[in-house]
Amino acid sequence: MVVVPAFAAVASPAVAAPLPVESVTCVADNPAGGSLAYFGYALDGTDPVTIPAGQKTSPYNYFTTGDADRGQPSVFTPGTTRIAVRVPFTTSSLTWRLDGAASATASASTPRCNFDVAASLSPDRAVARPGDTVAWTLTLRNAGTTWFPWRDVALDPAGGLTIGDPVIAAPDELPGDGAVTLSAGSTLVTPDDCFGAVAPTVTATFGGRVSAPDANPADNVAHTPVTVACSVDAQVIAPFERSAYAVGDTIVRDATVVNVGQAPLPLAALAVTDSRLGPLTPAAGSPAVVAPGTRVTFRATRTATAADCGVLASTATLAVGDASGRYSDADASTNTWTGSTQVTCPETSAPSGTPTPPATPTGTVTRTTSPGWTWRATTPTTARRGGRGVLRVTVRNTSTVPLRRVAAAISVPRRVIIAQRLVRGDVRTGNTVWRRTAVVAPGKTWSFSLKVRFPAQYKGVRRTLVRVYAAGKTPGRAVRVTRLR
Repeated sequence: MVVVPAFAAVASPAVAAPLPVESVTCVADNPAGGSLAYFGYALDGTDPVTIPAGQKTSPYNYFTTGDADRGQPSVFTPGTTRIAVRVPFTTSSLTWRLDGAASATASASTPRCNFDVAASLSPDRAVARPGDTVAWTLTLRNAGTTWFPWRDVALDPAGGLTIGDPVIAAPDELPGDGAVTLSAGSTLVTPDDCFGAVAPTVTATFGGRVSAPDANPADNVAHTPVTVACSVDAQVIAPFERSAYAVGDTIVRDATVVNVGQAPLPLAALAVTDSRLGPLTPAAGSPAVVAPGTRVTFRATRTATAADCGVLASTATLAVGDASGRYSDADASTNTWTGSTQVTCPETSAPSGTPTPPATPTGTVTRTTSPGWTWRATTPTTARRGGRGVLRVTVRNTSTVPLRRVAAAISVPRRVIIAQRLVRGDVRTGNTVWRRTAVVAPGKTWSFSLKVRFPAQYKGVRRTLVRVYAAGKTPGRAVRVTRLR
């Protein structure tokens, strides 16, 4: 039998984990006196190493001048870290010892620090309008020659910005001309920004481990304005308060100016003039600034005279603008409103034998036709007290060209209740509701109707006044009678 000799196991020699190797990066003047030394280190391998700060036995981690623990790290991460600790000193030199085989000493011959961070803001657009959201990014660039950890840059945003994470991954320390781009939040543009700009700022200063004066403070403030462009647009709606006046009555015309643009309009930049009644004045308590989507009322009054007898037709014109030149109406086609009212005079006695004109029968549909258009007004002939009905105006374009700036007004009889929600763009003045449309195409029809509820406690007749208007056409009017049972 062959005996195989047994061999004892041979232990492999232990491999020591790599230790960090210290280095001195630069020296700067200390504003408090003396100098500031910036130390770093390099660590091979893939695992972090822990060495208590101030330890003077291997593995070492201490300073030789003054306290052994000067705020240096105790946990070292793999790779190269150029700014690990900032240490003030007043002696001729300062030494940091880590690996036991070498040390790093800061002295007068150490390169001088050149810390310089430049900040810039970038918006996602050059021009914005109210309602837009401008997104911003902040770029921090190393405009100096000394590496620095960008997370140690203190950022002070103003104007509602919020600094977020990097848009693209970046190293912890930036070399000369290196940069990192961060999300900086967004700005909602409002009408108050019109004719100006949104211009938030971010100020960058060194803090943390660097905490050094910047070599060029002039580039530390990021500021990039975005111009805010706003449309200016107002329209006027100006019916007479009543459909008929007598000589001696006070004629009243109210003009409602609606701000349909994006910019707030100063009241002083709005002027309304009537071709027969003269200038209109703003109602008492009108706001100094008319915000977008809101309206303001102007009024003109004059006593009716015998010279006004018959149809009194006039045009109210809205002018927009002031000395600044910034308020220029984008759509002047809605800046005029032509309307009419009836002025009645005392009747004179008719010669004997003059036949009396037949009364207009009630309960019929009234039609009025003039060249190029036809319109009609329809109301219930009879209705029960407390019942409901529909008042309607229908306009038909019988020409071969568009019928423009068509408007209709229904003056609801006294004590009759409007039983529906008005649509956007309707204007109600007292018991009168106005609706308008920009154009009626050739051969097309446009209608305006109101659902109403008649009073429950009254019999007799209720008269509905209907008026229609169109650009270049003679205004029409009709009185419809509904008898309550």
